[in-house]
Amino acid sequence: MAARRRYGIPSSGLSRARRVTVASSSVVSVDTAPSIVVDPIDELIVRARKGDRNAFGAIYERHFNELYWHALRLTGDPNDAADVTQEAFARALVALPKTAGAMNVRAWLYRIVTNACHDLGRQRARSATTNLSPEIAAAIPDHDATTDPERWLLRREAQSEVSGALGRMSNRSRTLLLLRERDELSCAEIGERLGASRAAVKSGLFRARHELRRLYDAERDAA
Repeated sequence: MAARRRYGIPSSGLSRARRVTVASSSVVSVDTAPSIVVDPIDELIVRARKGDRNAFGAIYERHFNELYWHALRLTGDPNDAADVTQEAFARALVALPKTAGAMNVRAWLYRIVTNACHDLGRQRARSATTNLSPEIAAAIPDHDATTDPERWLLRREAQSEVSGALGRMSNRSRTLLLLRERDELSCAEIGERLGASRAAVKSGLFRARHELRRLYDAERDAA
């Protein structure tokens, strides 16, 4: 009782103090303070901006494969795709420290790879594969290779004409078509990769389809 009076702690208060002490000791390992969850990729970006090569290497490892396949779809050549992807990461290494704030590094890298493919030149893009959707494939005659060899040959010739038409298209139109019709990306997904609005992608696709039809007809007339 004397101790209670000395420190001015009433009996009920001392009991509460003891309960708090006991409770605290029993849950000492529990952190009740709010925690801030940092996305690992955001942390890597911050470190890479400061010149941390290990952090940039982690970004490279995380995204290289999908960016390589993106480059392969646009160039149609494995060696070109590997060169383009390496070049894109070299550009990113230089450009990343100049960026600031939050960023979608995946979309940013896709744009760099796409631009690097364009820089490679139109002559390389002529070899791009043409596994297109029915809207574009409608330009090619139907066939049954097992029962009609002549129709199969016609199909092969038509595929060559489509490939030639794709090679003569503008870089942006060809990229839009391949991303939409072969990779089956939505307009929003294409916009994210190319840094364009959904409306711009839709109007670009409309023009690209007309451009392909015109060039395909020209290829057939010249054959």
